[in-house]
Amino acid sequence: MTLELDTFTKKLLAERVKLEAELGGVSVRPNPKDPNNWEATYETPADIAEEHTADIDPMDVAETIGNYEKGFALNKELEQRLALVNHSLEKVEAGTYGKCDVCQSMIPLARLEANPADATCITHSK
Repeated sequence: MTLELDTFTKKLLAERVKLEAELGGVSVRPNPKDPNNWEATYETPADIAEEHTADIDPMDVAETIGNYEKGFALNKELEQRLALVNHSLEKVEAGTYGKCDVCQSMIPLARLEANPADATCITHSK
């Protein structure tokens, strides 16, 4: 198998830019203490409780909770994908890109073309 590392590196870098933009679009930002982790900048249910007293509108609370849950779920999914992309870029740097993380066998080229951030062979896919 001949890996064109430049091509895969460009794809991974482009995906990282896209994922970071998407993360920013769901109101999250990189955690200053851990750049591999993103934190919410949207209103949480605790925030709305602090801002209001007995006059809390149940609809506002429900909307805030719903928005928080959607943002949290999307944030988690995007973070996981970004971690895979960053892991793959680290493997490019280490000279191990294209090898399965579990058994070290070469990942089929078609699999990497479909998903450049794939870190395992078919046998060890989750």
